[in-house]
Amino acid sequence: MKHIFIVSLALLSLCAVAQQKPNNEVSLDALTTETQFSSDSPDLVEFIWWIPNEFWEASFSQDPSISASEAQEIVSLVEDYTIVIALKGKIGVFGGINYEDVDHIQKEFTVTYNGTDLRLIGEKELNADTRNFISMMKPMISNMLGPMGENMNFFIYDNKKSPINVFEEGYIQFTLGDYETGTELPLGSLLQEKQCSVTKKLHNGKWSYCPYHGVPLTNK
Repeated sequence: MKHIFIVSLALLSLCAVAQQKPNNEVSLDALTTETQFSSDSPDLVEFIWWIPNEFWEASFSQDPSISASEAQEIVSLVEDYTIVIALKGKIGVFGGINYEDVDHIQKEFTVTYNGTDLRLIGEKELNADTRNFISMMKPMISNMLGPMGENMNFFIYDNKKSPINVFEEGYIQFTLGDYETGTELPLGSLLQEKQCSVTKKLHNGKWSYCPYHGVPLTNK
């Protein structure tokens, strides 16, 4: 009986193991939604976008104008860094937004991974190619964010000492003044959906059990 119980636990553990999606199957919209955060303050605009390196990998893999070797070369420029965008502004009486400058935001902005604050990297510490890549991405992301994009601030953090693994359990937290937010890892948008044995419906790949029936979810 003990042997059967141990085997059963092992099988349940296997059911909980998530499978990574191929880059060309990742929904960029879902990944962006999962990594963007904004407060519900009626007086402030507080917006944070964590751009994991997997975003670039998925984005370039879905761009037919970029070869696999070119994509890898570009991604290698940022693989040792964590890129985060932060915006903060006060909403005026007539709806206008007065944005805080980058120096003010930097003083009250921290990024923490599994309880450890990430080290902010100055622009001078980046190699020339990485600086150029980020400069090229700024207008693209600015267009994605609309009017707010003109006031976005890029913050680059060291990802060498404690690399963020988006496929393992963990927690990344962002603190912008009084606004705190974050997300539990792994990122579901990067994982294959899992199936409920009762309804055969697919659910978030980071879940181990069906939220409706309580049964273990299985990989497709």
